[in-house]
Amino acid sequence: MDHDTSRSDPVDMDLSHEHVRRRMLTEGPVGEWNTLPGTHTALMYDFVRFAPDGTGETYRDSLLGGETFEHFTWSVVAPGHLVCVVVEDSEEEAEPENVGFRFEEQNSDVGTFWVMRDPDWDGFWNFVQAVVPRRSR
Repeated sequence: MDHDTSRSDPVDMDLSHEHVRRRMLTEGPVGEWNTLPGTHTALMYDFVRFAPDGTGETYRDSLLGGETFEHFTWSVVAPGHLVCVVVEDSEEEAEPENVGFRFEEQNSDVGTFWVMRDPDWDGFWNFVQAVVPRRSR
């Protein structure tokens, strides 16, 4: 995986602070995120980066599906609502995806973490699990 981890500011992504959560809801979840920690990460690992310029990338690694990597563009359309468009290699434009998100504390088998997840289900966007600010893998 080719990405620069120095671009994230862990202090700026401390979801335990209400002002950080409010800022991210209105300005977008800029930073690097990965799968909620737990024993399930031995079977699957997801990573997403939201860059300040409205671009992003995802990386997935799963025992069953192997590795996948995608680039996308994103924008905030309302607090807690993004529009994301996967950048395809073809001439055809991908369909915009509406992505809702919220922040909450969530338990896993290794602890309690502040997560970003979809308002209507446990995962985030097209990931099975919620995501947390990336610290290291």
